[in-house]
Amino acid sequence: MLEFRMMPIEKLYVGHINMRKSMLDTIEIEETAKKYGILEPITVRPDKEGMFEVIMGQRRFLGAKRLGLKEVPVLIRKLNDIESLEVSVIENITKEQPNLVDFAESIKKLVDYYRNILPKLAVPIVRKEYNIYAGVKRVSEILGKNRRYVWMMYNLASYSKLVKQAISSLRVDYHLFLIIKSIPDKEKMVFLDFLKTNHIIRGEYEHLIRTYNKSKEKDMKKTIEDFLKHVKIRKTISISKDLNIRLNTYSVLKKIQVNLIIEAALNEYFSKREN
Repeated sequence: MLEFRMMPIEKLYVGHINMRKSMLDTIEIEETAKKYGILEPITVRPDKEGMFEVIMGQRRFLGAKRLGLKEVPVLIRKLNDIESLEVSVIENITKEQPNLVDFAESIKKLVDYYRNILPKLAVPIVRKEYNIYAGVKRVSEILGKNRRYVWMMYNLASYSKLVKQAISSLRVDYHLFLIIKSIPDKEKMVFLDFLKTNHIIRGEYEHLIRTYNKSKEKDMKKTIEDFLKHVKIRKTISISKDLNIRLNTYSVLKKIQVNLIIEAALNEYFSKREN
């Protein structure tokens, strides 16, 4: 049963069920709320203390709180822990791709839950891992995602805290995660540290990993050093017969950077002509 009402904001809190654990940007929501208030109800569930836990709408709740709003619209639902987690995960899939690590850890909770409650088969289970696969199958059905995707997320949740922090801070997407997964554990942080300090496009980090996989040494640090030597080869872009601009291909990765460099060079060139 659903119940809609306006509720004092001090009666709401973000509990352990909500899947979003990383810092959330609420600026856009705050701008809208200043003019119109919170338009979409926040989904909550009651607890035993007379308070209400936020299940969906954490960003709306935090934005309203930062603005100092006294009341917000809420939709009250009576959900247990696993139902709340399912609702939170599904909402974030349909609306906006969340932080990949937050998403992975929520999926792991769901898989672990279902692997323990699913009825056991009548025949003896040969492998202990079987129940994990049954849990993955169930979660893939709930989320509408294929089993491989759910399994990959389950594995991500098992990474070391240091690796997960790096993946989270870099806002790694699923495609890049698959590349990171292919790297041996001892080399993952070397690659992630490189990504933190260097902006490279998809084709280039794919090339870097292909080079690493083909190498006999399997030394990520050396592969990166060789890669940087390659991408830092300077090329000449001819604007006219009188003007040549030498551009570092490592800086040409973003169109805006190229435009700024060319604009500056042109301004300098025409300034010299006028003088």
